[in-house]
Amino acid sequence: MISLDIKSVTDEILALTALRGAVCGLRPDTIPPILTRDHLPALRVLVRASFSTLVSRLSPFVADSLIEEGNPQAERPYDDRQPVTLAVDFGSRAASLTAGASLTLKRYLEHLLALSVLEKVYLPINAANAAEHASEASTLLSSVTILLTSSDTPADTLLPCYL
Repeated sequence: MISLDIKSVTDEILALTALRGAVCGLRPDTIPPILTRDHLPALRVLVRASFSTLVSRLSPFVADSLIEEGNPQAERPYDDRQPVTLAVDFGSRAASLTAGASLTLKRYLEHLLALSVLEKVYLPINAANAAEHASEASTLLSSVTILLTSSDTPADTLLPCYL
């Protein structure tokens, strides 16, 4: 089971929008909105929705998944240390991965979630940015699929043994 860290996902989203704002600051007409900690409750909802979509896209590889049912407590909606369960089990496919490949897969999945949320956020206001995020997510999803396909081991198959 690979547990995804929602804080890593939201930190990436906040960092990407802040850096984009800093870089585009020279041309104010091109600055997309910068997301801040005030947006964390909404980002958490979008991350969970993106996680559901991601799991459905990877369904041929997924043995099981877990997702948080509720929202953070009302008095702590902006606390990014409040955990949100996002876990996916790729069964024997992930079991055959090295520790480094497992960590890479986890990071790919977190990055995919961030890209998916950014695509949804930017789509109504900046179709070009949304398309960039969608394209990068598509490429990354292909990489994840290749990684999971290449980890298909003979351990899933019983081979006859003749003595």
